[in-house]
Amino acid sequence: MTESVGSDLPDHVDERIIALLKLDGRASYQHLGVELGISKSTARSRVRRLSEAGIIKIVGVVHPELLGMTHAARLSVDTDGPAWPVAERIAATIGAAVYVTLSTGEFPVVAELRCGSPGDLEKAIWALRAVPGVRGARTALYSRVHRDPNSRWQPLEAVDIDRHDRAIMSRLQSDGRLSFAELAEGVGLSPAAVRARTLKLIDSGACAVRTLTPGIRATARMGGFAVIVADQELFDVARVLDLPEISFVASALGWADLFGTIEAPDFHHVSRVTDQLRALPGVGCVHSWIHYAVVKENYSGPLNPAD
Repeated sequence: MTESVGSDLPDHVDERIIALLKLDGRASYQHLGVELGISKSTARSRVRRLSEAGIIKIVGVVHPELLGMTHAARLSVDTDGPAWPVAERIAATIGAAVYVTLSTGEFPVVAELRCGSPGDLEKAIWALRAVPGVRGARTALYSRVHRDPNSRWQPLEAVDIDRHDRAIMSRLQSDGRLSFAELAEGVGLSPAAVRARTLKLIDSGACAVRTLTPGIRATARMGGFAVIVADQELFDVARVLDLPEISFVASALGWADLFGTIEAPDFHHVSRVTDQLRALPGVGCVHSWIHYAVVKENYSGPLNPAD
């Protein structure tokens, strides 16, 4: 049976490929083929088509400490008029905005900012508020990120990182599926040496290869939520983390105590998870919305210079 790869719209095989690549962005085409019952060449063609169509982007995501982006905030943005052009302006002009989505609800645009210091974060917030079309923005500062599928916020393990490691990570930020031979061409080391260094960087948490899905998510429906805690003694964030559909969770200082993202097969499932949050001990109220398009998702940046 011949697999069709002619349409830009993801089918059920594409969705399974994306799910596997989210688990391991550098999974081999042989592995993908075996898991899905398709040929290695078909797996390669499908991954290439998904990438060229902008449905997926496989990149190296460097630990925030190495990028000097350890302070983060979430802004719920109200707009004058249509929201899409405002979201695109924020994505294009605010360098600190690593994640921008269009959402349902009171605030049609959501933006996550990451900076190296509280002062830089404050400047970025004011710059976003000055973007044409922004009527106002409700701000919350992340005090702790408990779960993030695309960044590791836990303290970086002690690992010696030199200029070769930085060169490898910089190249992976552009293309997370570069072969060790291709990485070696730009780094000045042998493929074997690059392989050992790359695995060391991944194992230490300095860098991870992630599969991002720009635009409308192909494999899931995304819901967002904000939790206002009524009883701090009863509330336990571990119960939130126990819900497998919740992909992102951060404690915050601002208008809500906890923010998060739900990824599920359909919106009915998203609704059920939202109600599970409302039923948790200590929860006062839960605000919820749907993310229907990702305008920007880019966690790359120049690495801090070597010490």
